Amino acid sequence: MVDKYSKSIKKFKELAFCNGDFFLSFFSKNQKYLRYSLYKNYCLCFKYKNSNMIGKIIYLYRKFKYLRISSKINVQLPFNEFVDHFYFNHYNIVISKKAIIGKNCNFVGNNCVGGNSKGEPKLGEGVYLGYGAIVIGNVEIAEKTVIGAGAIITKDILKPGSYVVGLDEVLK
Repeated sequence: MVDKYSKSIKKFKELAFCNGDFFLSFFSKNQKYLRYSLYKNYCLCFKYKNSNMIGKIIYLYRKFKYLRISSKINVQLPFNEFVDHFYFNHYNIVISKKAIIGKNCNFVGNNCVGGNSKGEPKLGEGVYLGYGAIVIGNVEIAEKTVIGAGAIITKDILKPGSYVVGLDEVLK
């Protein structure tokens, strides 16, 4: 039986290695392999989090590997809720522990999704964050929203399929 974690790892691997260079990446430990390895360990942490004694040992090992790779490439994913079918192209991604991320979200790189004293952000399904995009505060982003490079979001974007640039400026 294939669980949701294995499906998510497989989907991430397909996205990361679409041209089939997995073995070359494995031996050279390049950027693609580090991203894949980080996400794989992240998923396996959730798989073994609440299991028996051997599962707890596997969980601690995978968490150690995740934290080691995470500090190397500066990607911090939330551990309160599993982020399913999540993809990131580059490094320097910080997601708040209480942020809610929908399925199939794509982070290009150098992104920050963080809360403030008012609450945490909620990203809908299929949200795309361009390079350097920042989402701060108790905001809700509708599904299939495209947030442009360098955009700063501090207000709700409730219309699905919107294009957002600059400081909360919705184009469509």
